[in-house]
Amino acid sequence: MPRHSVQVTQKDVLLIVGDFFPHLNERLIELIRKTHYIHTTNLEIVFKPHPMNTKLPDLSGLPHVRIATSDLRDLLPRTHTAVSCNSSTAALESFIYGVKTISYVDPEALNSSPLRGVSGAMFVTSSEQLDVALTENRLRQSTEPITFDSRPMRHLVGKRFLLNLR
Repeated sequence: MPRHSVQVTQKDVLLIVGDFFPHLNERLIELIRKTHYIHTTNLEIVFKPHPMNTKLPDLSGLPHVRIATSDLRDLLPRTHTAVSCNSSTAALESFIYGVKTISYVDPEALNSSPLRGVSGAMFVTSSEQLDVALTENRLRQSTEPITFDSRPMRHLVGKRFLLNLR
């Protein structure tokens, strides 16, 4: 009987999902830069800019960071955790794919996340909260695997949608 091998992709990327608005990228990067986790992790840090935003934030305070211009669907198989601003539809794509997704919400702004109200979605308003969320995620992966079954929706990853919010 032939043996079948299953290829397991190592999830070794912390994906920072860029926003359309440059000032939100700066806030997100500053928030991430202030966490203890980011300076002690062995994960590769990848910044994925929004395709319509050509202004890159200052990434100099992040260790071993690289910029990726490839499609999100090419990055997700290796993504351990995705961090984004709250209005990102890429956060929804990451979550649907089964990636632990953390959204930054400006405490003085409306939470317009497509993940608002979704069980398992994580929201943070400070670097301290983000540090806890990143640490909990690291422990959860090793002791309690995510059971979200994204197979029925994987065909949606990378597609563009117009939402009617009436």
